[in-house]
Amino acid sequence: MTTFQHQNHLFTAGLQKNIGDSSFPLLTGYSPQHFLQAWSILTFNNPEETIWHFSYIYDFKDWNLPGVKVRFAYHHGDGIQRPGLADNKEIERVFSLLYNPTQGWLKGLGFEWRYTDANIKYGAGMQPGKSFVENRLITSYTFKF
Repeated sequence: MTTFQHQNHLFTAGLQKNIGDSSFPLLTGYSPQHFLQAWSILTFNNPEETIWHFSYIYDFKDWNLPGVKVRFAYHHGDGIQRPGLADNKEIERVFSLLYNPTQGWLKGLGFEWRYTDANIKYGAGMQPGKSFVENRLITSYTFKF
């Protein structure tokens, strides 16, 4: 994965290849997202899957909107090897609006609205051609110690 930043623009692109004849092992059924490049709703953990992704973040700090950012991301996984399922792939498109107050008593608190459009050709236990749209409201808190 590589990142390039110029003023208020942040570009990220990455490539990941899963090697093996089974899916990436999961702890309690959840993908360990913190260790994967393609932070997403889909797992992108299938056997022999090649994942490429890019994202763009714009920071509105120079518009007198400190702490406000927008994010666009695209994740694409293909080459998945499953018996009887040819041309298997999964695609995810993400738009996020983020706000992290930079001062005051809300400093450290983060808010995000994330819109995701996901398409899966053959998912685990899913019929061909399944897709979904999801809206999430996410809060976070950063504590420095």
